[in-house]
Amino acid sequence: MAYLKILTIFILFLTSHNISASESLKDGLDAYNKHDYVNAFKILKPLAKNGTPSVQSFVAAMYAEGKGTPKNTQLAIKWWRIAAEKGHIESMTKLGALYYNGEDIKQNIPKSKMWLKKSAAKGDPLAKYLLDGMKYDGMKPDGTNNH
Repeated sequence: MAYLKILTIFILFLTSHNISASESLKDGLDAYNKHDYVNAFKILKPLAKNGTPSVQSFVAAMYAEGKGTPKNTQLAIKWWRIAAEKGHIESMTKLGALYYNGEDIKQNIPKSKMWLKKSAAKGDPLAKYLLDGMKYDGMKPDGTNNH
C-alpha cells in the first residue's frame, strides 16, 4: 500500500508537464485514493497503454492486487515487464521478487536474478538486499540450493 502512495506522488511529479495527461492521471489517482478502483482502473489503463512506465507499474500493481479489475498475475507481470524494459527500477525489483517468491507463478531464480541485478545496477537498495539474501540462502544460478 505504501508503494502505491509513493508511486502516486512520483507519477504526479513526472506527468505535470502534460496538462491533459496529468488531469486524467489526477482523476485516476483521485478515484484510486477514494477506493473507487473500478473507475481508477478505467482511467489509468489507457494512460498505461500510452507508454508511461510509472503508470504501467501502477496498473500492474492493480492487476496484482485485484483492485478495479480481477486479480491477474500474468497481466501484472506483463505490465511490470513493459515498464521494466523501459528502465523503471521498481518494476524490475517487483519482477525479481515475484520470480524469486513464486507468487502465483512458477519460481524462476534465473529470471529473478536477472531483474534484480538490473535494478541493483541502477542503485535500488531493495534489489541489492534481495540479491544478498539469495547468496545467504545459498542459491545457485539455476535455482538449486547449496545446502
